[in-house]
Amino acid sequence: YCFGAIFPICVALLEQEGMEAEASTARVYLFNTLGSVIGSVVTGVILAPLIGLYLTGLILLVVLFGVGIYSLTQQLYKRFMLL
Repeated sequence: YCFGAIFPICVALLEQEGMEAEASTARVYLFNTLGSVIGSVVTGVILAPLIGLYLTGLILLVVLFGVGIYSLTQQLYKRFMLL
């Protein structure tokens, strides 16, 4: 359910670093697209045949959960450090 939250949080983090909205959105979109392409190839060609769909799904779950938690903690840390 948190897929949609990661993109705007990453954009907000870059904007807090001083990057303009257009540049931060473009950068996040670039890495989002590259990650999608690389992730699809790695998942379909390497992980699924080697370890199966179940373990591949668990790895995806752990990675996405970690990225989400990292993004949220960075945003909260910066918000409270600015107060």
